[in-house]
Amino acid sequence: MSNLKKILLSGSRGRMGQAIAKIAADHDCEITFPVDLGDDPKEKIGHCDVAIDFSLRDATLPLVKLCGEFKKPVVIGTTGHENSDRDQILQIAKEIPIVWAGNFSTGVNLLFFLTE
Repeated sequence: MSNLKKILLSGSRGRMGQAIAKIAADHDCEITFPVDLGDDPKEKIGHCDVAIDFSLRDATLPLVKLCGEFKKPVVIGTTGHENSDRDQILQIAKEIPIVWAGNFSTGVNLLFFLTE
């Protein structure tokens, strides 16, 4: 039996998606379900351990709702969401684990930490 974590990666063809795919194997993870525009993640969500979203802002909320329905944790790296989308995502975060960060750069996060 494999201990690899199965990842549904939304935005897999983008810059961040490709970067995540490159490092996944080094961290006992496998991009089992790459998803992009035109793909239906509903067919795959039940078979993953976690979803990672680096897609477009319009794709985030539907993916988060799907993760909520299937009780799957999700990492969101997509930015530019409308307030109404943010409110809905925060509601769903009461039901499932969600990591939501607008910038995953170590330098930027260190700057945020130092300026608090």
